Amino acid sequence: MAIINTQQFPRATARNDQDLPPGYNDTNDSQRYITYSLVIPVYRAFPIFVALLLVIGVVIGFTSTYFAGASVGVFDAKVINSGDTAWVLTASALVLLMTPAVGWFYAGMVTSKNVIGVIKQTLLILAVVSIQWVLIGYSLVFGKDVNGIIGGLNFFALSGVGYAPSAYAPTIPQTAFMIFQAMGAIIAPALIIGSIVERMRFRTVVIFVLLWTTLVYDPIAHWVVGDGGWLHNMGALDFAGGTFVHAAAGFSGLAAAIVVGKRGGFKVGQAIVSHNIPLVLLGAGVLWFGWLGFNGGSALAASPLAVNAFVVTNTAGAAGALVWMILSWAENKKPSALATAIGAVCGLIAITPASGYVGPVAAIAIGLIAGVVTYMALHIRSKHFHIDDTLDVWAAHGIGGVTGLILAGVFAEKVINVGGNNGLLFGNPGQLGIQILTASVTLGYAFIATYILLKFLAPLGLRVSRRQEEEGLDLAIHGEEGYQLATNNAPKVEDRITQLEEEVAALRDQAAKQESELENAMRSPRGPIFPGQQTYVPGMSALRPIDSQVDQATFEPSRQTQKRPAIKRIGLMS
Repeated sequence: MAIINTQQFPRATARNDQDLPPGYNDTNDSQRYITYSLVIPVYRAFPIFVALLLVIGVVIGFTSTYFAGASVGVFDAKVINSGDTAWVLTASALVLLMTPAVGWFYAGMVTSKNVIGVIKQTLLILAVVSIQWVLIGYSLVFGKDVNGIIGGLNFFALSGVGYAPSAYAPTIPQTAFMIFQAMGAIIAPALIIGSIVERMRFRTVVIFVLLWTTLVYDPIAHWVVGDGGWLHNMGALDFAGGTFVHAAAGFSGLAAAIVVGKRGGFKVGQAIVSHNIPLVLLGAGVLWFGWLGFNGGSALAASPLAVNAFVVTNTAGAAGALVWMILSWAENKKPSALATAIGAVCGLIAITPASGYVGPVAAIAIGLIAGVVTYMALHIRSKHFHIDDTLDVWAAHGIGGVTGLILAGVFAEKVINVGGNNGLLFGNPGQLGIQILTASVTLGYAFIATYILLKFLAPLGLRVSRRQEEEGLDLAIHGEEGYQLATNNAPKVEDRITQLEEEVAALRDQAAKQESELENAMRSPRGPIFPGQQTYVPGMSALRPIDSQVDQATFEPSRQTQKRPAIKRIGLMS
């Protein structure tokens, strides 16, 4: 750590407030000290980092010779369907867009001093999980099964994953299947961030995301969709990731909120003030758009099944949006735009596991039921629980994902997807039991594993300091501001706006009062005329001050001619 200049940074070396110089501004010093103490040591180590990263790059480059040709392999080009491949790649791009959209969605709901930190974390997750998935993640989920629990490492660094199709998707290259599945792995930990925004240390987030993806997401995904996974063998229905993406992320978020703790100033029943509703609406719209690829692409072909998933996804999202709008209208007497956006996301979450097994009418039912359940979950958590799940990831993704999983066991039709099964309403009550078991195992494992994982990381420090939390993570951690609307020495923008509004209101009151006095003076034949008062003189084209010595009756239209000598005598209009 660099030596601190006591004159440049008084707070850094002062033992108490008495040691500080007169007129000292603690805010400026804290910001400059943070920048100095964090940036300067890194700057001194900059050449080391450059050299180290170059060495790592060169070493990895040489090891690529051991994987030469592994991304191609032997394949029959005739079995590759170009239409299916194009659709899956397009869907992959749509789902990729959902991760920064989560950042926009969350960033609009937090305070303005944390907007960059939230978006930055989603982009960080995109980068970290992309590398993890290529190296080991894909293999752990879709590799050779090990006792129904996890995949092997036969696909390590995508060895053997090439142009040839796999058993999971027989008409597209396995690399296309791999990259589509990567997008679900990327977005899942990004969802958890909403439970712990504004207070978790950045370096701990990096480590947590890497470990959570490897130890929580990958095993659950293998259980449900991996060949040989024990829940997959039981017949669990999850078309697009309601278990390992939404339910797992939701209950992991709940565990994270408990372990990391509450924000400073958190109060039960006090909702977070969203600083930018348009940004939330933009994020929700892009999420809705990307979700069509999320569920439609899970058909892994440009097929009728993809069309069905596309249609029911949009339908359930619309139903969820309407439910939340109606409930917010009934509760608060106003239809909330924020609630409408969140409701759409909840409907999309719930339809995800069922999107390849149910029809449009069932999709409306799922959207309606999940909309009510998630709204009430949020209401109960915010009003009665002493848990600071800041952006209600548990209520939306946890409860929404579980609801969708269970309802898939009610509304599923084998005629829609021959690879699925019928649900309760179509003569197969056993499927409902399988879905309940799948949901229970997922939420239980995700919650417990995340709780233990964060306790393990606690010695590294889970939270930022109280001063950094109050200052906001944008400046304290990233050294950047989302909105440069005011300097540190100027009044806060909100206070200035309030002050201006009060001044405008006072001016309006004053203008109304003067207008009323003017009207009274003009109507009354003997009304008092105040010195300097502006009034209208008949026959004149402008307002001018009238001396108080002149009787107002002098200027009445009926007497104007006979009183003119008096006016002239007084000398007012000579």
